[in-house]
Amino acid sequence: MKKNEYKVSVIIPVYNVEPYVKDCLDSVVNQTLKDIEIVCVNDGSTDNSWRVLEEYAARDSRIKIITQANQGLACARNNGIKVAKGEYIGFVDSDDWISLDFYEKLYDNAKIENADVCVGNVKSYINGNTQPYFNIEHFGIANDKDKKRIISTNICWNKIYRRSMIEEHQL
Repeated sequence: MKKNEYKVSVIIPVYNVEPYVKDCLDSVVNQTLKDIEIVCVNDGSTDNSWRVLEEYAARDSRIKIITQANQGLACARNNGIKVAKGEYIGFVDSDDWISLDFYEKLYDNAKIENADVCVGNVKSYINGNTQPYFNIEHFGIANDKDKKRIISTNICWNKIYRRSMIEEHQL
């Protein structure tokens, strides 16, 4: 397999999220950007989350499953990065879902801007109401000052990151 076989590798750490993981996977599997790889890292789940992953992987060849003893979110993401083959890497938490055009918009903007990092807007759902989590529209980031500011935010799941940047800076 070529290193950049996909446009985007989506890494989903999974730990005991059986009630939510189907919604998450449906939102990723049905992306308008079809040239994606979906790397699910089962981080030692003790519920039936792993069975849900296996069901989806049996239906969609883009889904790869890594199973490991529980090591925590950061380790699960890092192990996902090690096997990912995409030009860009994105993350989705397994109890979240994304809009169906999320990765297409991020990828298209990243390519237009030749960006190492591209950021998408986020909304939270609290008691059935939608609210902006913060107000950033899809945009690309190419300069080092903005890159450091955006990468250092406390969330990674509203962005895609160029693989070569991750490797170069050993992120």
